[in-house]
Amino acid sequence: MKKQFTLLALALAATLGVATATSYDWLSGAGDWTDTGWTTNGIPVSPVWNSSSTGIIHSGTMNLTPTANPGSQIAAVHLHPGIGSVDLNISGDLSLAERLRMGSDSVDSGTATITQTAGTVTLDITTFIGQRGSGENIYNLDGGTLSGVKLYVAANETASGTLNINGGALDMSGYSYLGYSTGNTGVLNMPDGTAFMTRLYVGNNGTGTANIGGGTLNTSAKVYIGSVAGSTGVLNLSNGMLHCTDWLYVGTAGSGSFYQTGGTAELYKVGIGYYTGSDGIISISGGSFTASNYIYGRYGNSIFEVDGSGATKIDVNAVVFNKSTDILRFKLDENGSTRLDAPGIYGSYGIDLANSTVEVGIIAGFDGVVGDTYDLMWTPYGFNTNGTIFSSTGNAKFDFGIVSKDGGQVLQATLWTSRYDQWTIDYNLTGDDAAATADPDGDGLDNLYEYGLGGDPTNSADRGISPAYAMEESGGTNWMTYVYPKRLDSGLAYYLELTEDLVYGTWLNSGYDVMGIGTIDAEFDAVTNRIAVGSEDEKFIQLIIEQ
Repeated sequence: MKKQFTLLALALAATLGVATATSYDWLSGAGDWTDTGWTTNGIPVSPVWNSSSTGIIHSGTMNLTPTANPGSQIAAVHLHPGIGSVDLNISGDLSLAERLRMGSDSVDSGTATITQTAGTVTLDITTFIGQRGSGENIYNLDGGTLSGVKLYVAANETASGTLNINGGALDMSGYSYLGYSTGNTGVLNMPDGTAFMTRLYVGNNGTGTANIGGGTLNTSAKVYIGSVAGSTGVLNLSNGMLHCTDWLYVGTAGSGSFYQTGGTAELYKVGIGYYTGSDGIISISGGSFTASNYIYGRYGNSIFEVDGSGATKIDVNAVVFNKSTDILRFKLDENGSTRLDAPGIYGSYGIDLANSTVEVGIIAGFDGVVGDTYDLMWTPYGFNTNGTIFSSTGNAKFDFGIVSKDGGQVLQATLWTSRYDQWTIDYNLTGDDAAATADPDGDGLDNLYEYGLGGDPTNSADRGISPAYAMEESGGTNWMTYVYPKRLDSGLAYYLELTEDLVYGTWLNSGYDVMGIGTIDAEFDAVTNRIAVGSEDEKFIQLIIEQ
């Protein structure tokens, strides 16, 4: 009965003209889509392309052009390189009723590449750039349009996928994934062109990276960076525009990072470290960053970092960082840091910092002096600093305060670190090497003396300005003249000690006179001292420098 039914179904299909699913294989060589070379089960055929036909390209180079193409919608295209490589160059139109599969089998460990320079590629269902296997899969969108529903850049097994949008337009009406499964690595590089994605996952279960260096990326639904526990997602914005009209989650349940060095980020709501156990960081060192609603440190580990003064604008409606795992970090350069402005309100405050940590540190170029103030954040609706920890990182030390300014309140940091501390920062001394008694270059002078004499604590050949001495006779008395350098405005104490016996003698701050002070340069004076030389057999002098 089953056999009769199958035969009847086939007979009806033939009678009604319904196409049966057929796969055509391109095994090797270079050619156009309409060239001879297609086979089925190893037998050369002339394909009949229709909505039930699939083209499988195993090796070589295939060209799909305005005149060499299927001519109608077909079911699917598979790139199945095995251990070799396969290339598909597209400059004409291609319509797929089902899927585009790059790396379509578990045995695919080779390289599959599609380069689209023109034309329109339309998919009714799914685009896989790296579906299965362990191979490398690359889609270069240099021109034309690629549109579909779902997009997977690295979908299953250990496949890797890269989508390079160098021009043209990407339009995906469904969900888009970079690094869909554990072990996958998916990358989006976008130096130009336009892209629309309804919802974007950067690192779903695997690892995802989005590099936006130009063009415009638009999303109409949520963006997840580091979506699932164990995933890693990174979004780098260096130029162009990122426009999100729904939530941006950085570290949803996994690890998420958003680094902006340029370009424009136009966002709605921003959640950082969304679920317990997640890690999220946003770091801004350039470009313009705006959020029309609030930024929110959620239940995980949340960091919002302003790295220097390079950003032209950081403007969010409100800030809600009100738990112990939330950190707002500011790194100051020679111009401080770009001020974070929050003109709106959430709850009772414009900026809610209750129980969070505010950190201030310095980076290369910082040249502040004691008493300099730096504006960190501004709001017209007040701060909540109940339980807030204010912290200075590195060697620079700051005091914190809220002042009235620009029609609202500003959180300011005031530098109070000593000049010595700043000197250690300038020479990148950290930890034990930054101690006043340390001698990191091993030249016999500890850091305090290197600082006091103008030496380089990292270069044993540079011990600074050495004291000078000479003998002279005046008024019938022999004198030793001893001249030492003194750093200006250092807060250090300089003086001499003398003794006549290095073994049993006592060093005393006496027996000399300060005769005068001259100028060496903009940083140092010269202090001239005179010591009377009498009948003593020996006399010893040492310069003391103290904080």
